[in-house]
Amino acid sequence: MNEAILTEMQNHKWVMEPTALKAFIEKISKLSAVSVITSVSVDMPKKTLQVVGGVAKIKISGVLLKSVPGWIRLFGFDATGYDEITEQIEEAVNDSKVSAIELLVSSPGGMVAGVTEAADAIFNARKIKPVTAVVEDLAASGAYWLTSQAQSISAGRVAEIGSIGVFSVYYDWTGWEEKAGIKAVVIRSGEHKGMGFDTITDNQKAAVQEIIDDLAGQFVNSVAAGRNKSAGAIKELATGKLWIADKARELGLIDTVIVKENNNTNSSGDSVMDTNENKANQTQANQSEAEIKAKVEAAAEEAKQKHAADEKKRLADLKSAFPDDLEFAIEQFEAGASLVEAKAAYADVLQKKLTEKENSGEDPLQSGDSAGEGDGENFVSLGKKMAKEEKIPLGQAYKKLAAEKPEIYQAYKQSLGL
Repeated sequence: MNEAILTEMQNHKWVMEPTALKAFIEKISKLSAVSVITSVSVDMPKKTLQVVGGVAKIKISGVLLKSVPGWIRLFGFDATGYDEITEQIEEAVNDSKVSAIELLVSSPGGMVAGVTEAADAIFNARKIKPVTAVVEDLAASGAYWLTSQAQSISAGRVAEIGSIGVFSVYYDWTGWEEKAGIKAVVIRSGEHKGMGFDTITDNQKAAVQEIIDDLAGQFVNSVAAGRNKSAGAIKELATGKLWIADKARELGLIDTVIVKENNNTNSSGDSVMDTNENKANQTQANQSEAEIKAKVEAAAEEAKQKHAADEKKRLADLKSAFPDDLEFAIEQFEAGASLVEAKAAYADVLQKKLTEKENSGEDPLQSGDSAGEGDGENFVSLGKKMAKEEKIPLGQAYKKLAAEKPEIYQAYKQSLGL
């Protein structure tokens, strides 16, 4: 196995089914000229968002990487980048032609790096548009982390779900070095530097374990939030174990099991009678589809109502913050600005006016700006004082002062006729 590949792999923490990771590493290590191709930049076509009947279909398949190098796909590896998933989710959310998002999952998981950003993108998207997930045959580890963020999850009858957990692999090269007749002498600045090139100590393993436990906690909390369950309940399932769809549904990891319609023909093409089991399965399939449809519609209505309520509150907050300049408040609302962004924009307006007065030779102190706290100090003088004492730009000082002393800020606005 190529040493360069081993070194690269142990630089990462993994949320991936272990046997799949081992197979992935071994396949890469057997490629010819592997040390060369990994350093070559290969541009591959960017994945485009597929929209069918208003539903954005986002495929999550193969090994999950923070970003997929071109050479990986060039050599035929099935891989998906967390960055691709995040970009497609954001595109679907912002596309008015997309009414819902569906994740098509068939993956053993992958790297930890990048998974939280993609998971957050999925969870946040469901606040705006319905998000469902369909597991074709496998949603393990990092792939389930992403899948769990959908509002409803369905899976094929033989699909495997779970493998909740995190791991990392460090290789102890001492045995190989001994056979080769050499010995590595590690000169280290700290106990944990150069881990693996000589005997791995208990303290070194404990330090890595601490990181793994923290990442695993984030994994558990994310799944708990996505599935609307307690972290304790999910932690009990975080053993790295996989479950077949029916059991995963019983455990609350998915919502429904897909039972495909029987075509009433055997392998020879002869007609066969429906058994009671087939009829029961068909009924269950119909119910599952109806449940999914109902959940999607309910989620869409909930997202619509929440968005309307959020917009109503944002408009009210803006009007309340700028009672003397409702026109500005409405402009900011229509521009989609938050209250914080609007206040920053208004501070820029004030700073511009102040600069214009100073450049014209007019003394702001004589232009009606006499707001103070009874000690003769006002917005302008206090701003200059803050800029000098904190060694920050004057404009930044005015913004900070406006937030800290709103009563002086309001008086200053009135003095400028704002």
